[in-house]
This record gives sequence, structure tokens and C-alpha cells, in this order.
Amino acid sequence: MSLLSDKPGFSEAFGKGLFWCSQCDGLDYKGCTMVILGKPGNFAGAIGSALNLRKLRTNIQIFAGGKITDADKKNAEARWSGWETVIKKTYDISIHEADTIKIERTAKGKEPYDDEYKLTLDGSIRTLITIGMDGTSVKVVFNMESSIGGIYVVGDANNDGSTNAYHAMWSAKRAVVNAHVALNKEEYLEQVPGAMVAAEGGDEEFYQGQIDKLHWVIGKDVEELYKTLGA
Repeated sequence: MSLLSDKPGFSEAFGKGLFWCSQCDGLDYKGCTMVILGKPGNFAGAIGSALNLRKLRTNIQIFAGGKITDADKKNAEARWSGWETVIKKTYDISIHEADTIKIERTAKGKEPYDDEYKLTLDGSIRTLITIGMDGTSVKVVFNMESSIGGIYVVGDANNDGSTNAYHAMWSAKRAVVNAHVALNKEEYLEQVPGAMVAAEGGDEEFYQGQIDKLHWVIGKDVEELYKTLGA
């Protein structure tokens, strides 16, 4: 018999979006975003679960249950040769070195795929992503934006040396304005391929290729941040 975690929310969510076997009630969630909750010391098992789920959905995230050790990687390689290349690059499955400490069911849909959950992770965002630091403060690169596009630091959190409340409010406003501009640029670029086909004809994939080249230059930071945080 499998033992269910005694962490908050696990028992309430079990069988309602949280399950052990992807071939049990997991089939009801075909096509939905899937999160693999790993167990410390069994990273290879989490990799195997992700591979087994590939036929049911393509948007998969792995939370390893804590820091991935060299032994974890060695065991995974012994069981799934070439896993790192296949998982990360071929299948585009994100891996996070974090453990889930709480699950909260935020929406109760009439159908299984309408369910929504909020996961509380151990540690902090700082431990989940690699961000430029200046001592204990986050380094600002431009317009309150950190070294990772889409993450803004305002008030005492950043390294501009100011600690007063008025400056904190100003820095927050500047960050919001910059974020809105970035989002509007990305939304515009997403519409370009279809609009070009309608106006000029041709192949939408060709225009999309041109946009992808632009993304490589200017970055697609907000979307990548969204993936990084497992949202």
C-alpha cells in the first residue's frame, strides 16, 4: 500500500487532480498541465514518471523534492541514459529543485480538467532561480528589472541604496510601467505571423521563424519566467 504524504492539502486533493498512477484517474486530465512531485532520494523515479506521462500531455513540470545531488543524477543516468538532454531539451520539461510543502485546491470544477491548485514550495524564489545579487540585495540591471528579465525588484529589495517609502513607491511604479511595455511587445509579436499571412499571403511558419529570431535577440523573458516558476 502506498503511503500518502501528511503535508497540508495532500489528502484533500488526492483523487481530485493529485494521484499516484497516471493510468488511473490521471487519464481524466489528458492535455492539462502536469506537475510531478518528486521524492527525496528518488529523482530517477520522477524522471520515469515524466516520461510515462508524455503520451497524455506535453506540458510537464518536475519538482524534485529538494536539491538534486550528484548521486541522484548518477542514478537517473543509470536508469534513463541521456535523460538530461531528452527531458530538458527534447521534451522541454522543466526541473525545479524544490519540495512541495502544501497544496491548496483553489477551484472546484464540474469536470476534472477545471480543477486548479496552488502549490507552496519550500525555500524562496531566490533558491529556485539564478539571479544577480549584490550582497543581500538583488542587483538592478535596468528600470528596476533584475538580471532575469521579467523579475523586478523594488524598495529595499534592490541594490540602489535607497530605503525611504517614497522611493519604494516610485520604484514599484517604474517596474509596473516597464512590465506593461514588455508584455505589450510580446503580445504584438505573437500577432505578427497571422497578420502578415492575411495581408501578404505566404507561409505563417516563415513569419514565425522571423519572430523567433527576434525573440532570440530581445528575449522572451516573461514567458520563460512563467515556465521557471511552474505557473
